[in-house]
Amino acid sequence: MQRRVPFWVAGWTAWAVSGCASPAPERLSDPGDRSGEAGSDGPYGAAVLTVRAPARVTEVVLVDLVYPADDDLRPAVRDAPAVVWIAGGAVARERYRWLAVHLASRGVAVAMPEAPLGLALLAPGNGAVALDALRDASSPGGPLPNLVAADGPVGVGGHSLGGVAAARQWTQDLAVDALFLAAAYPAPGDPVETEQRGRPVLVLYGSTDRRLDLVRFDDELARFGGPTFVGEIDGMNHYGWTDDATERELRGDGPARGDLEVQRQAVQHALDVYLDAVFAGDDPHEPLAAVADPELTW
Repeated sequence: MQRRVPFWVAGWTAWAVSGCASPAPERLSDPGDRSGEAGSDGPYGAAVLTVRAPARVTEVVLVDLVYPADDDLRPAVRDAPAVVWIAGGAVARERYRWLAVHLASRGVAVAMPEAPLGLALLAPGNGAVALDALRDASSPGGPLPNLVAADGPVGVGGHSLGGVAAARQWTQDLAVDALFLAAAYPAPGDPVETEQRGRPVLVLYGSTDRRLDLVRFDDELARFGGPTFVGEIDGMNHYGWTDDATERELRGDGPARGDLEVQRQAVQHALDVYLDAVFAGDDPHEPLAAVADPELTW
């Protein structure tokens, strides 16, 4: 008996055979009756598809595409906003799935590139590669058709060294609307003074972070010439941004205090309000100022 294959699966298979993708989509969370209010998960499920993206002529970069998914792992939305998330130094991109799944549940598609030796600064162009991979996968012949629009809203963010790479991508691509830095600041040589051009920036860090050089943090953030919103998460340390922190990582960090889940909800709250405003073309100042979260101090 001949077995019928759903059209979208057949399209993914043809795309994968061409060498552009590897494993089939994997479910990360289920759809649910959730409000999607800022800080809370939205109604969509989340799935991840790992693609092999060409880069720098002879290289291939693995990129995790975490996206809003329906019960059949198809994209649950069309023309979703895109966010590129860049992992911190020596931290696997999978350790930030908590944040990517949250964004996907609210209708945002997230592209998470790998980095050589786990160091984003060794290949700072991988963020742009990841964005291209997400757009290619969203093409009519791709495995996630119509997921994001070629000219839709885009944000880029990263943790620690990943934030440095994110800031560089943001300075180099004026089509990137939003920049989110997690315990990070731009590199001294990156021209944030001239390239901000009114684009708002969100920066969050933990109050017990001992990996972050606060003097350089203040100095480099001061170079932003436009709207910059800086918030401190009470009790969160440097590796609170990551899952499964190792004993070695934590030895060089400050002590974590309080409930990490509550702290991450504060991160999600601020980030959701910021992205919602920027992607809508609005000024995020008033909605961010209205975020009254006991874990967050502006």
